[in-house]
Amino acid sequence: NIREDIIRFKKYKNEQQYNLYLNNSIDKVNQINELANKMFEYFLVFSKEQDTELTKISLGVIYEYIIENIAVLEENKFIVSKQIKHSDNFIFGNINLLKRIINNIFSNISKYANKNEPVNIELTTDDNNLKFTVKNTKIHTVDYIESNCIGLKSVKQMMKIHDGNLTIIDDKSYFTIIITFPLIK
Repeated sequence: NIREDIIRFKKYKNEQQYNLYLNNSIDKVNQINELANKMFEYFLVFSKEQDTELTKISLGVIYEYIIENIAVLEENKFIVSKQIKHSDNFIFGNINLLKRIINNIFSNISKYANKNEPVNIELTTDDNNLKFTVKNTKIHTVDYIESNCIGLKSVKQMMKIHDGNLTIIDDKSYFTIIITFPLIK
């Protein structure tokens, strides 16, 4: 690509032009990444067979990833109310799919949650399950109204792969998502 060659061979006229080409290149990479994610989600939703290897995963790994995502929300000026009860349990899972599930949930918060109201996040365990609950006040944008929910459909498929459950409560003002994973006994 011409932009990348200009940057690579330092053929830009000044720092402003360099920053413009660099930002355009980063935007293009982000667009490609977004398209790849969408293709994966469509594949997941419409594919008939799922043959995914599941391994024993510590809940600590999941907690860390969720806490990282909470920090990003807070950096982006979201008010986050969190109740996280740590546990030394394990689940059977695929770490890449688990991260996709978490990314999808936090992406939806970033797109559709009202920043002026708290996002309530709970992460708990009982004798049988890990339970992750997110509740937020909705903003009513055209994007929200026109959303095809493909991301949530892919989350549903990924939860099936993990023998987990997905519950969505979408009322007038609030959006709540609850996912549960069975613990290893």
